Amino acid sequence: MTKNATNLVVQALAGTGKTTTLTWGLAKLFGPKLWATLVRNEGFEPIPSPQQSAIWEALAEGKLPRSITYAAFNRSIVNDFSAKYSWLVEALADVGVSLQFKTCHQLGFAAVCKAYKINFRQIDRFKTRTLLEEYLDVDLREFTKDEGNAVLVKAVEDLVSKCKLTMTEPSPENLDNLVNHFGIEINGGRDEAFRLVPILLDKSRDPSVCKRFIDFDDQVWLPTVNKLSIWAADLLLGDEAQDWNHAQQEIILKAGKRYCVVGDVNQAIYGFAGADVDSIPNMTKRLEATGPVKVLPLTQTRRCGKAIVKEAAKIVPSFEAHESNNPGKIESMPLEKVMEVAQDGDLLACRVNAPLCSVAFRLLKAGKKANIQGRSIGDGLVKLIDKLMGKKRSSVGDLIEAVDDWYQREAQKIARRKNADDAAMIALQDKRDCVLAFTDGALTVKEVKDRIAETFRGKQCPKCKASFNEEASGCNRCKEKVAGQRYPVPVKLVQPEGILLTSIHRAKGLEADRVFILEPGLLPHPMARTAWAKGQEINLKYVAVTRAIQNLVWVD
Repeated sequence: MTKNATNLVVQALAGTGKTTTLTWGLAKLFGPKLWATLVRNEGFEPIPSPQQSAIWEALAEGKLPRSITYAAFNRSIVNDFSAKYSWLVEALADVGVSLQFKTCHQLGFAAVCKAYKINFRQIDRFKTRTLLEEYLDVDLREFTKDEGNAVLVKAVEDLVSKCKLTMTEPSPENLDNLVNHFGIEINGGRDEAFRLVPILLDKSRDPSVCKRFIDFDDQVWLPTVNKLSIWAADLLLGDEAQDWNHAQQEIILKAGKRYCVVGDVNQAIYGFAGADVDSIPNMTKRLEATGPVKVLPLTQTRRCGKAIVKEAAKIVPSFEAHESNNPGKIESMPLEKVMEVAQDGDLLACRVNAPLCSVAFRLLKAGKKANIQGRSIGDGLVKLIDKLMGKKRSSVGDLIEAVDDWYQREAQKIARRKNADDAAMIALQDKRDCVLAFTDGALTVKEVKDRIAETFRGKQCPKCKASFNEEASGCNRCKEKVAGQRYPVPVKLVQPEGILLTSIHRAKGLEADRVFILEPGLLPHPMARTAWAKGQEINLKYVAVTRAIQNLVWVD
């Protein structure tokens, strides 16, 4: 990072046009020709707000960059941006500027590839299990037939991963904190797990091991712990910064000479998955240690109606509506009424998944198109059914009994934990209730599974119509050439038509004219007890409210 370079941190609230602001800011930075190209491609010329003008002026400070990297924490965000602004690569190249779109993992992986001469084929998600198997000199398939050993192996895997993502040194005290924070099941295997984790971390970073294989977490962990060189762009545009974990932050801080970091602290909702809930404040402090930093707000939304903005402002007081926004409407409605009025284009969101399953099934029975975002959830439910029922022909009654028995067994396991985790019990209950929601009126187990498959459809390829999990960023079967990209890139997937139902965690990035919030009493969730968890719940409510453009409906 260049010393004394003026860096920029933009606190951009929901629907305030951060992407538009950044893109137009770049165009203004490189002169009227690029500005005219943007006007032609976008079909309009913006009238900037005072806040947007301030950001543009800050971007224009200092030396013009000759290389720019747009970076975010996952492929979906990066691919969405690159697909929309692919033409910008060529336009900037005409003025002698290179632009690349990268995830944090891609930035780190390039450094790992250079250091250890590896390729994508050597990414192995079972790396920790393999290293553990080699160290213990056992067959893990046989070793984990014992329930205690199975819990131990899973705990070790989870702790190794969390140590990497949080950049945590594996001391007993730190490992205890990770166990408690993430609700990792460890039972009586604490001492053995805490002995094995440091050993496996040391092995995982060993160059001789890295040359054999790496896992997904290694891509952002190894460049820092092994002090690998990362190519730095003149300007790094870091998007959705509130969702970066500590390892991703370290990658970002190596990949630029000057920074424009953009995000919304109020939309930090992935702390349970390892994200740093204080990512933006921590990044700001790190940047301030290298030179001057301008922290600028972007608080005026053009998405949400004025009444909806007023509701969201109860959570985030600085949130404000543009004068041209629609009036907006907030109302309450019983679930039975929702069943009647819900229509294509509506978004139904909930804190947990089970109510979504029940409502989706009822909508489908009523002849309405409905699908739940999260095909991976549906796949998990089908796998559970297959595990419990096997290949045998069984009745739906047998399935219900098997699911209840499974729930009781797993609930007892959680209760026996030294660090019994309420969130784990909630997730367990939610999974059971999801399966049971699809058994109502079903005649066969196959019908239950078919209902799940129909409801959890995920994204769809517009060409071949194949379905994918929401985490997938494109269809590799139908690749296409995109302007400014040297190689074919995946076709952008689209959401299936109809009424979309989603957990609030998966709703981030979505919007709809009318949004229904199911079971609002779960916001905040009563099981959230720690300070960081309570903060995440408040953020979830803010995310839910700000999905609505014209009409927000609380479903009672």
